[in-house]
Amino acid sequence: MLPLDDPRWQELQGAYRAPYDPRPALLRLATDDRTEAAWKELWDALHHQGNVDVASYAAVPHIVRILAARNVPDWHPYALVSVIELERHRPSNPALPDWLQEGYEAAWLRLMGLALYELEGVDDPLVSRCILGALAVAKGLHARARLFLDMSDDEVLERVTQEAPPELVLEGSRMPTLDAFYDEVERVLIPGRTMGRNLDAFNDILRGGFGTPDDGFVLVLRDADELRANLGDTMFDAIVEIIQNHGPEGAESQDNVLLQLE
Repeated sequence: MLPLDDPRWQELQGAYRAPYDPRPALLRLATDDRTEAAWKELWDALHHQGNVDVASYAAVPHIVRILAARNVPDWHPYALVSVIELERHRPSNPALPDWLQEGYEAAWLRLMGLALYELEGVDDPLVSRCILGALAVAKGLHARARLFLDMSDDEVLERVTQEAPPELVLEGSRMPTLDAFYDEVERVLIPGRTMGRNLDAFNDILRGGFGTPDDGFVLVLRDADELRANLGDTMFDAIVEIIQNHGPEGAESQDNVLLQLE
């Protein structure tokens, strides 16, 4: 955990890619009974349209510390910490620095203990949803976590009563090399066809017209950590970015390709 008197706070960037020091807002959370203004500031500064930055990561252990000290169930810390962790994996966001990793991971372990303890006694549906969302994030169920964090019960019910999109699974264990990745794409997405051995061809396949489901699909990258280790961070992040570009927040969202990392 980065100590509050560490001068590096003044150099950290927030979600707008500009310097942001969250310490005053964190202090108000810890000491004031009225916390809405502080939470609004932190939500605005630590996360913006999918962007998070090092100030976001540094704030996480302190948000969890304050939640534990206040001992009052609150949806904000579970939701904000979960959103930061979800967006941390976007290729456009910076990696978690080594000097923050230990405190960040310890905070997540502590948050899980608080979540399991508070879930049993909480009555507020919004708090319950955000606790469940945090638990889903911790287990790597990112797509399911977004259902808890982003959608009301009525919205979830409407979605699940619709016909679910098919899931197409790329197995990380079958892709020790980039050539093996293209082989797996052919096997799963365009069976019986061949593709160019480059990311432009993969991008074209996600646009449709080559045998993938017409109305979109869920593309599961199973054993994603193994795939990252096999292909390297740069190539893995490029693949993820291409898939996300065809999803809900991408430039080609009309293709309705939903990424799920497992």
